[in-house]
Amino acid sequence: MLDLKERNEGERVGVVTQLHVVLSFVSICSGCGRRTEQTIKDFGRRDLNELEQLMGEQDVTVTPIVCPKCGFSNLPTIMKLFDKLQGRVISEAKIGADVPVIDDAGQAGYVNTRTEEEQAEIDRGVAKWVEYIADHSDSFWQQFEAHAHEHWTGIIVELTKQDFEEAYGTLSLTTLGPQATVSKYRRDVEAKIVSEASRRSFWRAANQRMYQHLVEIGIEAWDVKNAIKLYGRERVRFLILQLPIPEELEGIRSQAIGELVKKESGDQAFLYRRIKQLSSRLDKSLVSSNRYHQQSMDLQDKLAAAYRTIEQLEAERVEAFRPDTSQTSKIERLKGLITELKTENKRLNSLLPVEEIPTPPIEENVVTIPQVDPSEEASLVEGKTIGVLGGWPRQADARYESCTLMLHDARRLDPAFYAILRAADAIIVWTEFISHEAMWEIKEWAADRDIPVNYLRGMNLERALREIRLS
Repeated sequence: MLDLKERNEGERVGVVTQLHVVLSFVSICSGCGRRTEQTIKDFGRRDLNELEQLMGEQDVTVTPIVCPKCGFSNLPTIMKLFDKLQGRVISEAKIGADVPVIDDAGQAGYVNTRTEEEQAEIDRGVAKWVEYIADHSDSFWQQFEAHAHEHWTGIIVELTKQDFEEAYGTLSLTTLGPQATVSKYRRDVEAKIVSEASRRSFWRAANQRMYQHLVEIGIEAWDVKNAIKLYGRERVRFLILQLPIPEELEGIRSQAIGELVKKESGDQAFLYRRIKQLSSRLDKSLVSSNRYHQQSMDLQDKLAAAYRTIEQLEAERVEAFRPDTSQTSKIERLKGLITELKTENKRLNSLLPVEEIPTPPIEENVVTIPQVDPSEEASLVEGKTIGVLGGWPRQADARYESCTLMLHDARRLDPAFYAILRAADAIIVWTEFISHEAMWEIKEWAADRDIPVNYLRGMNLERALREIRLS
């Protein structure tokens, strides 16, 4: 896959504002040597800036091209940009040499390849490029101006007539006319621009075109050889070595330094080669560091998600145990109503004449009780304390010694009455022989403490113990 952000910078040079660019790949057949061209993308008629943005966003997959003559398939070796408006070739770049290929497997056979991880690293740097350059431009210009002042006589020879004219215009100096040569401008500058401050201002103005051009096209599109032709070796060397760039792009700077090394000789060449080696090593370390950083960030995201899940579960657990406030208030209101009813019942009972409750016939004498194994009856209430309220107290039958029977007539709500309520595991109430006041007190007590109450008619204790509900 090709990233079209990296292409020949020649398309940016000139005064053309609109282009109709067609991208094509060219392959050379290994069988017959035929040159076959295949159109990949027609970008249409576009302004230069719009075209550059589109090309920067366009990734193209490299696939073999079939030779129409002999049928051999060959990977393309040339990326061609053609302008249909002017009928000219804008650039021809070598795929896998001038333009890198993203090839994780490394099986395509290209020299200049990148992995997906390396390309992602570069994309992060490119995203920072414009803002990063702007933030560090002042420090770069201070270094560049100081360097020019120290090497003034030798470095101004690289300025073109266009550079001189633009600097004169920026500094409001009178130009020397259309017939003036570069030599005439150079002599004029050496005569007029003598102080350090004036040299700094002049140098910044004279190099704006080079600076803006190389910054605008981006480091991926730098063509060192062509830049040296346009701007001179010393200026291009300083910019390549000293321009502040994002760390993710140091590997591309190393490649640009390598292009400089090819043109250098002597001690400087050795120095640049060493810089290139160290830059390449730094770039590899940076890729590994960023990979580990990304893995660390992924683990932190997973950990944060786990913490959020734990917090959510804790909140749900707390919510599950939190009582329903509406139900609680309703219960309190009902308790208040019961208290009022009990008070009113006491008041009304006090107005009634006192009557003796007649002694009812014992139901056990008139009701036939099915024969049940006493041990089975006893097992139902074994070890339990049973409160029997209402009627008349009587001695508990010996056959129920396995449980504790506590009896009270409930005519008075005395301490003995409440002692039975506190001790009972279950309560039997003779509904026909108990007052409403005692009935309500038993109901309220049992409801608050979840004690089972068995409301029965008559006073057949044997049957009651067989039918008792203990839960």
